[in-house]
Amino acid sequence: MARPLRIEYEGAVYHVTARGNERNKIFFSTTDYDKFLQYLKETKKKYNIQIQGLRVRVWVILYLLEHRCKNFQTEILFIS
Repeated sequence: MARPLRIEYEGAVYHVTARGNERNKIFFSTTDYDKFLQYLKETKKKYNIQIQGLRVRVWVILYLLEHRCKNFQTEILFIS
C-alpha cells in the first residue's frame, strides 16, 4: 500500500535521514564528507531551502530541511 501524499506548503520542515546498511559507513574519507557538504550547499542554493539542523556521523546523516518554494516536492524529488 502506498503512503499518503505529504501535505506541502511553503515553510514546511522535513526530517531527512540517510543511513548505511547495517550501520556500515557512508563516508569512507574526508573527501567523501567534503563532497557531501558541497552537494548540500549547492542544493540549498538551487532549491531555496534552509537546513535547520545537521548531524553527520560516518554511518548516518540527519537533518531538518525547511523549504521556501511553492512546488518543492515536484522540483527536488526529480533530481537526476
